[in-house]
Amino acid sequence: MLLCLQYYLNTYSIDNIQVLCPQKKGIIGTVAMNERIQKLVNPPSPNKREMRIGYFTFRTGDKVFHNKNNYEIKRYNYINDKYEVIVDDNFELVQGVFNGETGIIAEIIDLYDEEEEDTFTKIAVKYDDCYVLYGAEEWEQLEPAYSLTVHKYQGSQNKVIITPISFHNFKLLSRNLLYTAITRAEDIVVIIGDLRA
Repeated sequence: MLLCLQYYLNTYSIDNIQVLCPQKKGIIGTVAMNERIQKLVNPPSPNKREMRIGYFTFRTGDKVFHNKNNYEIKRYNYINDKYEVIVDDNFELVQGVFNGETGIIAEIIDLYDEEEEDTFTKIAVKYDDCYVLYGAEEWEQLEPAYSLTVHKYQGSQNKVIITPISFHNFKLLSRNLLYTAITRAEDIVVIIGDLRA
């Protein structure tokens, strides 16, 4: 599986490759696959800050998935080495990040809040058109996105889709699941696993 991913990383960036698994648990589930893929594409480094949240160690440079609609969270531009809140033409805040959006952790930083008179750790995630700063109360809305379940990725597409299929997931195996995984690909589909499955 990782050799296949490494092969396609010679042509595509990790942003253009999505590993889709039938389920979260097991040896080819998203939890295990995310850890393995992170070691390959974004290993620990003294230059990268990291923090453990739940079952995963998030690190600067990681691909992440926003898992819940949040209409209140602010969007930012990064200008002159600081984050500036985005406002529209009517000087109203531009807010909201939605279930299914993927981004890259730009940095993990400690920011001083003048109102609270305290310093808080924030995860700054770069999305296509903005940055979002996640405080501790929003951290559970982030998941690693190197590997996602087929179900979670419905409605999205990417250049390369890699799908491990095994009898380990026999309860979930169906033509609909395989069809959904295959149709997420724009250019290339790779299915790895047990031919009987």
